[in-house]
Amino acid sequence: MELTFSLSGVKELQDKIKNLDDALTKGVANELNASALNIQNNAKKKAPVNLGQLRNSIVLRKETDLSYTVAATASYAAYVEFGTGP
Repeated sequence: MELTFSLSGVKELQDKIKNLDDALTKGVANELNASALNIQNNAKKKAPVNLGQLRNSIVLRKETDLSYTVAATASYAAYVEFGTGP
């Protein structure tokens, strides 16, 4: 017994899967960006303000399409965050 079949549309299916992957990655990247901005804004709102140096030092850096860093660059930021004061 011999079984023969023909499969067509494989290339089109691969293209659609690739496009779906790209769309999902872009959607996730957009959501991560929005979340990182929200984290930065909340950190700035909660930062104690004397002259505004600490608040102004809170920055958002894009590391990769799917990775962001929110950090306070003021030299005394860690002291304030961990409760030991500057």
